[in-house]
Amino acid sequence: MSAIALLYVVHRDRLVNERMPVHQIAEEFGRRIDPDVFPYSGYLMLDMLTFLADRGVPIDRTALKVRTQPDAPDATVLTTEHRALLPRLDPAQYPVKEVREFLEDYDDLADDELQEAVTDTLGLLRTTIADLAENEVFVILIS
Repeated sequence: MSAIALLYVVHRDRLVNERMPVHQIAEEFGRRIDPDVFPYSGYLMLDMLTFLADRGVPIDRTALKVRTQPDAPDATVLTTEHRALLPRLDPAQYPVKEVREFLEDYDDLADDELQEAVTDTLGLLRTTIADLAENEVFVILIS
């Protein structure tokens, strides 16, 4: 079974002031990013977020207090504060051998395919974070 990554841009105030879980706010009030921008499994996004965190890139942390809910999609919230991480989201910093060692479940992909998937994922993160307005957040839901 595959996971799906749902990507949203949400008004920051909505996320902070609503009393609903982050996934519900994103789905009801967020602007969904075209799914064709990330045509991969949600597991790849989740694995890349974990890969980055494992390398000391705090992509999975935010100062915003958001509500989550058990059995809800896994939610990652990225804000303009994450712009400081943009240099560390450069795919050139992560050789395919290093990525392959971490992402053991992707042995069905050739090195060039894996590098393309990693480049696309990091490119999406970089572009979306860089393009956020000060009053917006980027929400990644994995379900």
